Amino acid sequence: MEKTVVIKEIQHDPITDAVEHIDFNIISLTEKIKVNVPLHVTGESIGVKEDGVLDVVHHEIEVECLPTDIPERIPVDITSLKIGDSVHIKELSFPSGVTPTLEENEVVVAVHAPRVEEEPVPAEGEAAEPEVVGKEKKEEGVEGGEAAPPAQEAKKEKSADKDQKEKKE
Repeated sequence: MEKTVVIKEIQHDPITDAVEHIDFNIISLTEKIKVNVPLHVTGESIGVKEDGVLDVVHHEIEVECLPTDIPERIPVDITSLKIGDSVHIKELSFPSGVTPTLEENEVVVAVHAPRVEEEPVPAEGEAAEPEVVGKEKKEEGVEGGEAAPPAQEAKKEKSADKDQKEKKE
């Protein structure tokens, strides 16, 4: 007895990427089903040529249709997109009998202006060089108001204590 099925899930080996397991769902050819169809972006955006960043928000679009009407992919041409432009679900063309499940105002693809991280500009009177970590200012000290002894002085004190112990013995 033959049955019509669709692939529900494919499990891959994390190291070799070999297929380890496939789950199937039995379906009816007369009932609509929901499936994810890959989005196929074509063209080169004007905004990307102007150093904009292409943001593909949805790589797959969930659609509802009869199993015989499932499209292989959903094309979206981005050639006319400028920086700040986007493509919404309602602007995509779907084959007859295929209905997207996402809201029609949902953004699918967008072109954004590049983010530029500006370095903080030092205020007048402040040093332009960054503060060295571990270097203590003379005004700052440990609790009690005394300045912390430098590392070399602490080492000298330890070696002097050690010398005194050896002399006593």
